[in-house]
Amino acid sequence: MSEQNTAKTLPNRSEIEEANTWRLEDIFQTDAEWEKEFQAIKGLLPKLTEFKGKLGDSADNLLEALQYEDEISMRLGKLYTYAHMRYDQDTTNSVYQALNDRATNLYSQVSSSTAYIVPEILSISEDTLQTFLTENRDLSVYE
Repeated sequence: MSEQNTAKTLPNRSEIEEANTWRLEDIFQTDAEWEKEFQAIKGLLPKLTEFKGKLGDSADNLLEALQYEDEISMRLGKLYTYAHMRYDQDTTNSVYQALNDRATNLYSQVSSSTAYIVPEILSISEDTLQTFLTENRDLSVYE
């Protein structure tokens, strides 16, 4: 049995039918919209530290912190996905290399800013957490 060379040249993105490409415009219409959201998320980071050391103070504090983290995470997910997929379309494009790097860096900043949340929740007694769940049923989504 002889080996055959089955390597094929990949087509350029411009040669691929649009129906077979990602529609990243469904995430952000333009790079300018992405930039606006990037700046908005960066602006949300300082508030994350305001919850530190206060999660066990009340059910409302805990809920607000968790919802705030969720909001940032969802928005960051879209931001990162767009940047990463734009980069994946053409890894030689320096504009999208930079967007991807910036999104990755922001992801690291958010992770660092929220690193206290799980340990702090774990330090809250089970009785207190149960009381919080009774006081504010909106916390039940985090059970």
